[in-house]
Amino acid sequence: MIKTEESIPQESSASSCWKENPNCIALRVELEEGGIFLLPYKHLAFSHYQPGEDGDQLAIVFATHAVIIRGRRLCGLLPALQKEAVQWVRPIPERYEVIQGPEGVAILSIKVETYVREDVE
Repeated sequence: MIKTEESIPQESSASSCWKENPNCIALRVELEEGGIFLLPYKHLAFSHYQPGEDGDQLAIVFATHAVIIRGRRLCGLLPALQKEAVQWVRPIPERYEVIQGPEGVAILSIKVETYVREDVE
């Protein structure tokens, strides 16, 4: 088999922290601890990008979960997120941030908050 750029999985790269796919229906969130969330885009409520001097923050809020991403140059995710085309995200070690280049997205941490509705009596 001849390997082409298309046949080599980009996810295997240690420096990859996200992937765009216009045909995805859910966002896959990979946590440092090894857990994985699959959050369907049909439950997406809103997103909020906040730039900062010490790094950026991007909140992606779904009906039952909020994904809080911290890193650098996170505004690079916004065009794909607007099209619901971010297939997956995961944090990378800070030492790989240099590999991403001056314009590349660097996701340094991800936190997922779960909203649990308490029964009202």
